[in-house]
Amino acid sequence: MAPRLEPLDVEFLALGVDGPFDERALAGSALKRLGTGRMLDALGSMLERGLICRMEGGFAVSAEARAYLWDRASPVQTRILRLLEVLPLEIPRIKSYLNEDGIEAALRSLQEEGMVQSYPVLRDGIPVPLFQTTGEGSASLGGGYDAAAEVSHIIREVSDLDANPSRRGAILERLKRLERHLISRSSGPGSAPE
Repeated sequence: MAPRLEPLDVEFLALGVDGPFDERALAGSALKRLGTGRMLDALGSMLERGLICRMEGGFAVSAEARAYLWDRASPVQTRILRLLEVLPLEIPRIKSYLNEDGIEAALRSLQEEGMVQSYPVLRDGIPVPLFQTTGEGSASLGGGYDAAAEVSHIIREVSDLDANPSRRGAILERLKRLERHLISRSSGPGSAPE
C-alpha cells in the first residue's frame, strides 16, 4: 500500500534520503521557517504514519517511504508522478527531490501522454512552469480518480487565480473533467473520468 504523503512530508523526507537526519539538519534547512512547534508536530505525524522512524540522535526515512519516491527499481516516470501527485513543483525542485537524470525528458513524455500538466506561476515577476499529476496520471498509479482531491486542488488554484490569471483555461478544463466524472458516477458506479 502506498504511503499517504502530505506536501510538507516530502521536504522532511528529502533530508533523510542519504541517511539519518537530526535537529542540526532541520535547523540548516528551509524547514526552519516552520518554527520548532510546527516541526515537532510534523515529525510526530510522520512517525505515526510510519514515514520515518527514530534513530539514536535523529530520524531515518522508513523503507516504505524511501521505496515510494527514491527506489530506482521504479521507473523515473512513476516516481515523478508520485511526487507531483503530492505537490506541484518546478523542474529544479523535482530534480533536487528525486536526484535523477533525465527528469526533463521524462516530464515531456508524461505531458504528451496527459499524465502531467504544467501551468505558469509568477516568481519574482517571471513566469515559472509548475508541474502536477493529472487525474489520468493518478489513475495510472492505481489510485483511481479522486474527485475530492481534485476539488481541493482546484480550490487552491482558484485561490491563486488573481496572481496567475493565465491559469483560468486550465482550471476550467479540470472543472469540466470533474463534472464529466461526477455525471458518469451518477450513471454507473466506478466510472472513470473521460
